[in-house]
Amino acid sequence: MKTVAIMAPTFLPWAGYFNMIKNSDIFIFLDDIQYKKRSWQQRNRIIEFSKNDYQWLTVPVKSKGKYHQKFQDVEIDLENKNYNNISKIIKFNYQSSPYFKDLFIDIESILEKKNKFLIDLNVLLIKKICNFLKIEKEFVFSSSFNLNSKKSQLLFDLTKAVNGTVYLSAPGSAVFFEEHNPFLMSKIELKYHEYFCKNYKQRTTDFLSYCSIIDMIFNIGKEAENFI
Repeated sequence: MKTVAIMAPTFLPWAGYFNMIKNSDIFIFLDDIQYKKRSWQQRNRIIEFSKNDYQWLTVPVKSKGKYHQKFQDVEIDLENKNYNNISKIIKFNYQSSPYFKDLFIDIESILEKKNKFLIDLNVLLIKKICNFLKIEKEFVFSSSFNLNSKKSQLLFDLTKAVNGTVYLSAPGSAVFFEEHNPFLMSKIELKYHEYFCKNYKQRTTDFLSYCSIIDMIFNIGKEAENFI
């Protein structure tokens, strides 16, 4: 059995994203799809402890007049002061967390590289966090296969291209398969990824779920491996 998962490389993803990587044999980064402005590709949530609520971390990008650009072509607006504020916001909110020093220096150093493209930043962060969580997988990019198919057919073609026998789908992709499901007439099994993040110790009054994985790591450190 060879399980394949396929997702766009989002910015500092939540725990479920890493659970999907963990449960695959090959993880394909969707890099040649159309970019979605103000999506998870560009931003994610942490916790603003002073307000006991969520706070967005957003990577500023160059999007004016680029309505149909592919994800792989999206450039970070490095001249925007909000880019330099990302690490400052993380530090301000988490420097008192018990395991802050375990990962922050690595995240900060990646941000300071000032990669030109958003996808490069996201992939570097994802791989660094996988390393911290001891998740070792094969990563490839969808653009390397030069496929012209779309939606569900693209997911099928990519799985077939790497000789996958199981496609592990994100629940949100179910709508594509309602329209057209190429897996039905094939020997490749379609499975939906299921993940529920258990509550872990936070510095909040009430547990706030669906945050970036860094919230979990800064709060419980290496124990995060048991929650993924």
